[in-house]
Amino acid sequence: MKKYSIILSVVIIALASCQKNATGVKLPPAKIQLVVQSFISPQDSLIKVNVSESTPIFGQTQQNNLGSSTLLDAKVEITHNSVIYNLLYDAKELAYIIDSNHLKIIAGETYSIKVTRGSETVTANCTVPFAVPFDLSLDKIELKAEIDPQSKDTLTKYYRLTTSFTDQPSPSDYYRLYINSNSTTWEYLYNNQGGIIDSVLSSHPNFTSFEKEEQEYVTDVDQNGQRIFQNSTIYLGTSSISNIVSSEITLGIMHTDINYYKYHTSALAHLNNQGNPFAEPSLVFTNIQGGLGIFAAYNYRYWTKNL
Repeated sequence: MKKYSIILSVVIIALASCQKNATGVKLPPAKIQLVVQSFISPQDSLIKVNVSESTPIFGQTQQNNLGSSTLLDAKVEITHNSVIYNLLYDAKELAYIIDSNHLKIIAGETYSIKVTRGSETVTANCTVPFAVPFDLSLDKIELKAEIDPQSKDTLTKYYRLTTSFTDQPSPSDYYRLYINSNSTTWEYLYNNQGGIIDSVLSSHPNFTSFEKEEQEYVTDVDQNGQRIFQNSTIYLGTSSISNIVSSEITLGIMHTDINYYKYHTSALAHLNNQGNPFAEPSLVFTNIQGGLGIFAAYNYRYWTKNL
């Protein structure tokens, strides 16, 4: 036993002596690529394209004189039915834009994008999905209230919702479910003695979330033509609960192309892996040829209801 202990000690010392600081190692050259991001829809009044540069693993990215990564010297073109439309940079939008009165986004049509900067050129294309028959329904809604377990005296008021829609009996459909809510409340103004001197109506957004992330981005794999259900929560806040006059909810559904679906689901997976050294590496989907980013399309419908 003593013999093996001596041998193990010698091996450990030998391994330790093999450790050296890495000096003079040449890192691979950092390749900076054009990054393009644009989502087009028949419902949008303005078509926008964001153009920037990728951040290299080694070194620092270049920024323009506005302190933004937005590039101001690119040439952006969208082609539809062999007609080329030039987009101009708008400082307010921080993007290259064109009004939908000049460039119509039509369901079922294919659009191509081309971005050029110096010697670099990147391209992509996408086909706009058709609008789906809108049968998104609010199947169940429950108003709940509970005391915060930490503070013991803070009341949290929220709605629990179950919504559903019927998938189209066609292969490979992709959706994004949308939920938004706001409340109108009385806001009171007080004097130095704590008395109410005035009141005003104020509108503020509520916090909304899906029970599971995968309920926001949905594909009809294994449920083609079936009814698809989602559970979500609307938190009405923790202050002035008794002063709520009314609440409003907007439910929407996007029928998206596969590019939109893959980009957003892969981006979510990438964000969820941040800070976890044991997570599998997750690459963000891109359909930009010669660069990075996304050019995708969707068709959107929604309705609003008072709760």
